[in-house]
Amino acid sequence: MADETEPAMFDALEKALMPLNSARQLAELSGIGESTLAEWRGTHTGPAYVKSGRRVLYPKEAVLGFMRANLRECKEASA
Repeated sequence: MADETEPAMFDALEKALMPLNSARQLAELSGIGESTLAEWRGTHTGPAYVKSGRRVLYPKEAVLGFMRANLRECKEASA
């Protein structure tokens, strides 16, 4: 469950994700392109995934953990 300091985006994503999500489902829900997900799989830089035969599935908790770990906050520019 997302804590109160996280953006509302995490709440919406957490509710929308299934326990296991295809690359297409994850792309639709997150806005991250399927080609980007494929590139990340090739470079081992994206969220953890399960590969069963040709099928790639992303566990909900792995996706949320990846998103939280890569959250960057912008600071206001000083005048």
